[in-house]
Amino acid sequence: MFPFKKEMAAMLISRLPEEIQVEIILKLSVRSILSCKCVCKLWFNLISSPKFINNHLHLSIQNKNNHKLMFIDKESVTGKPLVYSIDFASISSSPDLSCEYIGNEAILMDYPFEYKEGMEIRILGACNGLFCFYISIDTEISICIWNPTTKYKEIRHCDFHINPKHPSRARFGYDSKTRDYKLVRIAEFQKSDYCKIEVYTFGLHSSKTVHTFPYNYPRHVAFGGVFLNGALHWVSNLWKQDNPSNIVSFDISNEKLMEVLLPEKSIIHPEVSSPRLFKKVGVLGDCLSLVFVDTKLIRAEVWVLQEYGVRESWTKLFTTTQTPITRYPFCVPVMSLKNGEVLMYTHDGFVLCDPMNERVGKVSSFFQKITFRVRIDTMMVTHPESYVDSLVSLN
Repeated sequence: MFPFKKEMAAMLISRLPEEIQVEIILKLSVRSILSCKCVCKLWFNLISSPKFINNHLHLSIQNKNNHKLMFIDKESVTGKPLVYSIDFASISSSPDLSCEYIGNEAILMDYPFEYKEGMEIRILGACNGLFCFYISIDTEISICIWNPTTKYKEIRHCDFHINPKHPSRARFGYDSKTRDYKLVRIAEFQKSDYCKIEVYTFGLHSSKTVHTFPYNYPRHVAFGGVFLNGALHWVSNLWKQDNPSNIVSFDISNEKLMEVLLPEKSIIHPEVSSPRLFKKVGVLGDCLSLVFVDTKLIRAEVWVLQEYGVRESWTKLFTTTQTPITRYPFCVPVMSLKNGEVLMYTHDGFVLCDPMNERVGKVSSFFQKITFRVRIDTMMVTHPESYVDSLVSLN
């Protein structure tokens, strides 16, 4: 009966102009769209075309309800990495700012590769529905590109020498000019006043380039990084009063190293700063975000860059002295809710912040009960990645 219904639907829709057919299919879920590829040759060719795939991607990105989070935890007994996904649409605040619901909504994902005991997994970024995984077992390192929606995957043992101690100095990004996906790494370098950056380009003819820039601060970049506005961003936790570090920015298309200046009136300034000041860069909405945590002053600030590239547009979202945020340095904003509350990722999982009333909700008990050292190690090298369901592949 079902094949007959599909044939009838194809016959009816095929009588419509092609542009109307496209509009109808674009409104379907990715799973339904993939089913439509099996209906007839017309739809197969239509859905497989780069134009359709790009149009679907743009619509998915514009619809915030389509956005999801993927994050990594570790199994409490074996230490096996666990990959979870949760829909943005399922996240909403409750009267007491509790986010316990995350445990009920998160979906445990299957690995796109065979897991082996002792394997380390890191998410190096997500672009256009594609995830880049760093996989390490013993001395063997490989890169996996995966679309969890279409089950597309490609594993490469590329000539890209990621240091297992600092895997998150490598990040995944998309070159909108060439339509290539790239993996960028800030490499260790002997010259103290220079920075070496390696760029691996995925494609039919993969390539690797190495750049050397006359900058010294990227050698001390903090763990983690984000992709925004065609550039990858890292931030340094090194503090020098005569040379306060800024955000390291690497333009994916032009392969140029730049910098984004920090807020002028933040707690980074010498008169109020301390050696126990930590910084974390992230993305909140469509803006670059920055978290300052001073564990000595027991104070944290969350800032957003409302106009990219304009230092004066840094705006302090809120300040808090609540211990779920200030107790440990590794926290990052994840998303803004409609009521203005901010979901943050901390050493114990997720926590909700209410900037207007300066309240912080309970930390979710969803995460596995692992040791503090393992939790901090996980926080240092990975954080939740936002993504959308897409039809995109490297090809």
